[in-house]
Amino acid sequence: MRPFSLTRGRALKGLIVVGAVLAAMPLVRAFPREVNITYRFGSDHPRVRALRLVYALEEDPEQPVQGASFQYPEGAPSAVHHRVRLGPGHYAIVAHVHEPSSIRRLRRSLRVPTEGDVYIDLQTLAKDRIVASSEHLKARTNW
Repeated sequence: MRPFSLTRGRALKGLIVVGAVLAAMPLVRAFPREVNITYRFGSDHPRVRALRLVYALEEDPEQPVQGASFQYPEGAPSAVHHRVRLGPGHYAIVAHVHEPSSIRRLRRSLRVPTEGDVYIDLQTLAKDRIVASSEHLKARTNW
């Protein structure tokens, strides 16, 4: 009778371990993850003087959760690498690309978690908004 009780004890311990792992999985998924993003300017890069990035959850785009700013007085490289920690979800990325005579505001999407590195093009597309007023150019130093 003793071997049966040892087997039952092992099975019960195994069941407890499996239950604990299953209970912890949603918690592990909720932790922020490091995301490596490469922003590519394309042929526009020599004119870019600054890049301002704002990350917000898509369901609440008015509340930024992260941000970053980069300055390039002599012109930006063709690609900018940025590492950011974000929790799981769908994000709106708003990129303000500052050039000598304009500010381009581009919106891109990101889903976290993601596999591998992320590449985002910041070349001007027809749907992107271009701002070229002196009021907005003055505002570029207020971030």
